[in-house]
Amino acid sequence: MLAAISRSREGSLVSQPITTRPADGSLFVKASFLAVIPNDGSPEAAYATYEVVSEEGDQRWATVCRWSDLRRLHDELDSRCAAQMKVARSAGLPSFWHHTLRLGKARISPEFCAGRAREMTKLLQTLVRTLGVSLLKECGPKPLISFLGKGVDVTLATPMERWFSVEHGWPACVFDNTAPELRPRSLTPSRAEAPSLYPEPAAAIGELFVEVLEAAAIPRVDTLSQNDVYAILFCEGHAAKTTTLADMEHPRWQYDDARAARFPVSSVYSTLFVALFDADFGSIDADDELGRVTIDLRLLRPSTVYTAWLELGRKALADGSEGLGRVRLRYSLRWASDRARVCRYLAPPDDVVVPAAPTHTGCSHCLLTTSLHLLFSASHRLRFAPSVRRCRCARRRICSCSSSRTPA
Repeated sequence: MLAAISRSREGSLVSQPITTRPADGSLFVKASFLAVIPNDGSPEAAYATYEVVSEEGDQRWATVCRWSDLRRLHDELDSRCAAQMKVARSAGLPSFWHHTLRLGKARISPEFCAGRAREMTKLLQTLVRTLGVSLLKECGPKPLISFLGKGVDVTLATPMERWFSVEHGWPACVFDNTAPELRPRSLTPSRAEAPSLYPEPAAAIGELFVEVLEAAAIPRVDTLSQNDVYAILFCEGHAAKTTTLADMEHPRWQYDDARAARFPVSSVYSTLFVALFDADFGSIDADDELGRVTIDLRLLRPSTVYTAWLELGRKALADGSEGLGRVRLRYSLRWASDRARVCRYLAPPDDVVVPAAPTHTGCSHCLLTTSLHLLFSASHRLRFAPSVRRCRCARRRICSCSSSRTPA
């Protein structure tokens, strides 16, 4: 039976989706407009959600997604199943529009969102039919099966085999079917690559687990496209870069993305830093910083899982006044034992080696030395290094500070 032809709101010719379930009980997919979610009260930050219902046999699956989730699925199928997607296009797969030219409230109007739901239904129905997808038999491309069966739920737990670790870096499985410019990176050598850089594993008194789930209300820094967002996680000298989400207005890292990291904790005074950047592919400019958050590990209750939206900022304490958006993290801290943690609190701070305090303030080098002395002397057990006669100041070769100070 020939389907009726209509013109979509973006100007392309698409056939009307099938509205009745097939009599043979095969997989039937239908999408419908669900709701508009306000975000910071701005029309530009709000987004529409859609419900995708899949029925096969006597089973029914219902998931919630956004248009950006469908766009990512489309791009992933293009990269993983190029030959099958070519067959689907020859069989009438409609053109997919990544973005809309509408602005403000027009992009989230009920009429426009209902039209997008029809386009989503037609696209998914064509993919299911041409690619031979079955949820009951788990037949078809894995990304499409996961999209229809599980949906795009960023709160799903990241499998442990896909976590970053200091010992081995990112596992090899996170690089599969990912473009080279979007792949995660280990920004510091792993213990296996450079064992001399790391203390013995027994020195760690705990372990920190952190997952980057999503971000929202991030200002656009690229003029002609959306942001290409990735996160950098840093704790106690260890750093890891997550998967880059290309051309995303509201980046959402899925459970099978490289988004989770485990860091050993050897100090109760450690801090977790999470920063978001916009990748500039093929540009001579450095990547643009979008904002960062800090988490003081002293404030965390052990063995408690936190899932929180945190305000991004460039100041030491972000309060949301900078308008840089928010990031959603899930993190937890596990101590090896309460005894080891309490003993680390009671232990005296490590010795800090600073230059000897000078007896005058005649040059910039001695000014800096004096500042360090005053800064650390109140809270640390100082061990002074012997002073030298040669001054680092470019104008004065011989410093008049006393060299009689010996280590305390």
